[in-house]
Amino acid sequence: MASQKIEIPGYQGRAVVVGTGAAVRITDVEGAQIGDLFLLAADDLEEVFSAAMTRLVTFHLFPTIGESFYSNRRREMLTFTGDTSPGRHDMTFAPCDSEFYEELVGETGHPNCHDNFMSAVAQLDFDGRLPPDPINLFQSSMPNTEGGFDIERSPSGPGDFVEFETQMDLLLVLTACSADIKIEDVDVIGGRSTPLLLEIG
Repeated sequence: MASQKIEIPGYQGRAVVVGTGAAVRITDVEGAQIGDLFLLAADDLEEVFSAAMTRLVTFHLFPTIGESFYSNRRREMLTFTGDTSPGRHDMTFAPCDSEFYEELVGETGHPNCHDNFMSAVAQLDFDGRLPPDPINLFQSSMPNTEGGFDIERSPSGPGDFVEFETQMDLLLVLTACSADIKIEDVDVIGGRSTPLLLEIG
């Protein structure tokens, strides 16, 4: 499938510019790893993925196969074309940041998706670009009837993948989530961040 393969090591992120009509596959290499996927229009970085707009168009908490992810300008960015995982994904949480770990466990300088996004886009000379809301692949955080979330360990297994088709030229950023701490007594990624594989064809 892939004409380009990019490994995202645990606790890190990578950025790439992807053209319209490309096939994108993201694989959870070892299992139970959340991937934060960020989408920005390559020709205008003010146009970014919007979870709220996507829910308005699809009327789903997360698109189903054949549906798309939309920008803040109501344009299709990415179409969801395949999923071999148990299908738990999230569009409600912002990327983890340094303050998240300071508040929960009092740890400063912990790797996080916010900083990994910033580092990844800087490698492509997009310095200073703040991360939009991500698509949290393989993350199980389903809303419950009490108005909160049922947080579970990521249910994806080794080799599970999701597939997409790009609908515009994108700056695509993928980070291997660093949440190696317990959240509501759950090891959401099994206690350590592990690799993801990004394939573009």
